[in-house]
Amino acid sequence: LQSLFEVNGSGMLVVSSNRQILQVNTQFCNLFGYSREELVGQSARILHLDGQHYEDWAPCYQEARAGKPMASAEYPWRRKDGTIFWCFFAGAKMQLPNGEPGVLWNVIDITERKEAETALRQFSLVVEQSANIVVITDPAGVIKYVNPRFSEVTGYSREEAIGQNPRLL
Repeated sequence: LQSLFEVNGSGMLVVSSNRQILQVNTQFCNLFGYSREELVGQSARILHLDGQHYEDWAPCYQEARAGKPMASAEYPWRRKDGTIFWCFFAGAKMQLPNGEPGVLWNVIDITERKEAETALRQFSLVVEQSANIVVITDPAGVIKYVNPRFSEVTGYSREEAIGQNPRLL
């Protein structure tokens, strides 16, 4: 089990019932920029953006510690160098060697996905507000999207246009 913990491609973190870091794998250290020695024994607070972030995270931690199946959350976190990045944390209750409940967290960096979501929202806003007609079709030419300007100019509603071939409108 120790080998699986260590070679896992995602970051792994074991936290005690009082939110003290008990164990981390190499990938977790790589994600956050700390050495294992800098993390083990520390309060998990060291990883949070600030005190409020630490408190906001408490319910997710409590759910995992209580054994809620697949307690998870997406939050921004702070690396040792101060940079902020997004992680997906999935936690599972685990009994620690001393018998107390702890949490095993699986951690994945989702920064690129979050940035892509933001860019897509911005692009969608631009397309929705464009003064130009925007029509998106699939490779067969079937309309998958029209912006509001399309309806204003053509008189066809989105519902009427989607699923049609533009040559038939």
